[in-house]
Amino acid sequence: EMEAQRNRARAASGFGGDWETLRSYQELGVDATHFVGYEVTVTQSQIVGLLIRGDQANVASGEQPLSAAGQVAAGIRGVEVVLAETPLYAEGGGQVGDAGTIEGPEGTFFVEETNSPIPGLIVHKGYVSSGTLAVGDIVEATVDKERRQNAGRNHTATHLLHAALRETLGEHVVQQGSYVGPERLRFDFANPNAVSPEDLDRVEGLVNRAIYRNDPVVSQVEDLKAAKARGVTALFGEKYAERVRVVDVGGWSTELCGGTHVMAAGEIGPFLLLSERAIQAGVRRVEAVCGDAAVREIQAQRRRLREAAGRLKVTPDELSERILALQEQVKAAKSAKKSQSQGDVDDALAQVKGALREIDGVHCAAVKVEGLDMQGLRDLSGRVKGLKADLAVALMSVA
Repeated sequence: EMEAQRNRARAASGFGGDWETLRSYQELGVDATHFVGYEVTVTQSQIVGLLIRGDQANVASGEQPLSAAGQVAAGIRGVEVVLAETPLYAEGGGQVGDAGTIEGPEGTFFVEETNSPIPGLIVHKGYVSSGTLAVGDIVEATVDKERRQNAGRNHTATHLLHAALRETLGEHVVQQGSYVGPERLRFDFANPNAVSPEDLDRVEGLVNRAIYRNDPVVSQVEDLKAAKARGVTALFGEKYAERVRVVDVGGWSTELCGGTHVMAAGEIGPFLLLSERAIQAGVRRVEAVCGDAAVREIQAQRRRLREAAGRLKVTPDELSERILALQEQVKAAKSAKKSQSQGDVDDALAQVKGALREIDGVHCAAVKVEGLDMQGLRDLSGRVKGLKADLAVALMSVA
């Protein structure tokens, strides 16, 4: 019982699990899952657990309890399937979980997300799209290959980005968090100041040069102490087992990582940084895209550039000079307008002086002037205040 409690505590503190979830799975007799997704994307397996999430609205504690089901038919939501072994990667290390399908003899399950609520256990969440699934069914589990490949591109690119940032900015750059999805990547890192545009260009260039070299992406399992001793990058605050998986890209980037990756760096395709900003004191965030997403972004930027150049009737190469010329014109126009406005205020002041009439010791006037904006009226009122000691004046402008 003491060991079971230690396991519960480790699950709750280190892996984002919680006691209720852990207890639910244990009571249902659901055991660990063998992950085979590094080697294959399709495998034969067996359903060892079918679970259904309860309706949260009916639970006072806010938890969604699990209940076991021997069979699940199409139309039921909140279904969780546990297999003896699976090729679908569970969300972790910043990388989103896989999507895919589980095909049984009597039905098909669509996997919307895959995660690991308890260390060693992989859960497939989704719905039965047709027919029925039952515990004990021999099934075929298939990964959505395009989604996996795109996530793998972004994950390997994240490792290269980390190495490029450290080479450009210094060894103080330490990863503070990341997001790796099929459509983009996000990387948070320790750095006291904003990264200059020149340094961002250098980082982007280093990553793309590593991609052009097309170095093989090699992974192997080794002892944690030995990996750290030879300089493999470990993520700050991350907990590791004694045996760890090391991902090496051409010897330039070596990190401890359990995620999925491409086979060679060239599969990543073009890499494009999108933004860099602060998210808290001493922590910066960069976002990037690669592969097809990078091509689409480059095409979109080029299209916007052509449209802007077309509106100004210049070529894209001449756009910068044309914008500078327009800024000078606007500056000159504002200066001319200010001078004209000052002349308008002078004219309006003379108009107010001519309209003033003394009534019971108070000098009064109601004046409508043409063409003064709000600032012009403010300037005019400031000057009118000094005309007499006692004033009651209404100023109106038609602009």
